[in-house]
Formats: sequence, C-alpha cells, structure tokens
Amino acid sequence: MIYLPHQRAVFVHNPKCAGSSLVAALDQAFPERTRLWGRFYLPQQDLVRDISHLRLDEMRQFLPAEQCPVELTFGVVRDPYTRFASAFKHFKKHSGCDPRLTVEQFMEQHFNHNTLRTDWRFVHFAPQYTFFFRSNWCCADLLGRFEALDAFADTLSARLGKAVKLGNENVGEAYAVELSDDAVATINHYYANDFAYFGYALRTPSPGARVLGDQGLYRQFEALWPVERGLEISAKTLRGTPAADQPASAETSQSLRAA
Repeated sequence: MIYLPHQRAVFVHNPKCAGSSLVAALDQAFPERTRLWGRFYLPQQDLVRDISHLRLDEMRQFLPAEQCPVELTFGVVRDPYTRFASAFKHFKKHSGCDPRLTVEQFMEQHFNHNTLRTDWRFVHFAPQYTFFFRSNWCCADLLGRFEALDAFADTLSARLGKAVKLGNENVGEAYAVELSDDAVATINHYYANDFAYFGYALRTPSPGARVLGDQGLYRQFEALWPVERGLEISAKTLRGTPAADQPASAETSQSLRAA
C-alpha cells in the first residue's frame, strides 16, 4: 500500500497485478509518498501481517484519518486464471516447496476459504475482491485492468496530475502453467466473486471435473462462506440465518468504477 499525501490518494496493492511496476512508478513520480511494505509482527494483534497487501478496510489501522486524509483509492485487477498462474509460479520460486509440486497438489493441500483470505503466507492467492469490496459494494474509486495497464496509467496520471510511467519490475521468467479441468473448476469456485464483480470470462471445465481443496479439520464450516451459497452474503450459521439479521442485497455493486 502507498499513500500520496499531496494527492490524498492510496494505492491498494492487489498481488500479482503489476503492483511492483506501479509501486516503482509511484516512487519515482511522488518521492514524498509513504510506503507500507514488508511483513511485520503487530504486537496489538499478536500477528504477523503482510502490510504490502493491505485491504481497503484495513487502511485506517495504518493510515489514521486525522494524519492521512484520503480522497482517491485505486488499484488493479486481473484475469483470475493468469493471476493464479503467476501466484503459483511465485510460490514455487520463494516458498521452498518441493519443485515437483503440481497445481493440483497445491490446491489439495492449501485451498480453503479461510486460508486464502486470512493467512499472509498465501496473500498472493487471496480473492481480489477482498482488497476492494466491503460486503458486495466496491469501496475503491478507480480500478484498472492488468490487461489494459497502459490505458490505466494514462487515466491515473490524469487523476493524480503527474505522469505515472510504468516499467517492467518483478517480471519473472515466462513459462506456461497448465491448468487441468480440475484446476479450472477449482479457480471458478474459489474466485467466483472475482468473476462476478470484475466481469472476466469463465472457462468451462469438462464434465466430471472436481473442485479441489483442503479436506482437513472443520471442512464442514466451509459451507458458511458466500461462495458456497451462490454469493449470498447474509449472516449465517450452520443452523441457518439468525432471525435478527436481514439478508443483504444480492445485487452486484454498481459502484465499480473500472478504468
């Protein structure tokens, strides 16, 4: 996350979406910026957090409103399939895992809704909407697409009043990550919100494709997540929806302002 004090703007760094290139460009254009970066132990929470990739609803824990007024928030989203491939390549390079690890093995070992959303070690696999949405409403003012990055840089430059010149930071060796039908079905399932909110096209796996995932302890509680119940976001326990809670609107946010 980067704060630009004169522009009163915040860049939300959605992982594996050209964030390093944008960070370098913002560093160059706005040397007075405040950069939140790295992994930190937070004694107040007794947690290790990756503050490079804070979500919008976490921003005020680190950028107090009285010192850091904000009038513009922005970020980038990406096709969930290519983003997963980039994240998986990053994981294999930096995690110390067995180099023979396959996509399917990785998904079976680590994919569950809680890990993807709350474990900083897997932040590169976190659903993208979690960085920008609260419930089903987009809280970001400006979202660009990785696939149209130059156009977004032009839009951003106009909004910030200074040229944002993108380079090619953090571009690794290119190679294809093959996605089996099971892997496609798994991405479709765990990133259903991203496809729904950002309009990326779904691939159709072959009949019989399985949704992979961690089958360990407390697997039954995965049913509480909205992805498991048609993206419906009302409060829920395994015994049903609490009577005092009213179901939230199922309509997709109309406030998504993509560049």
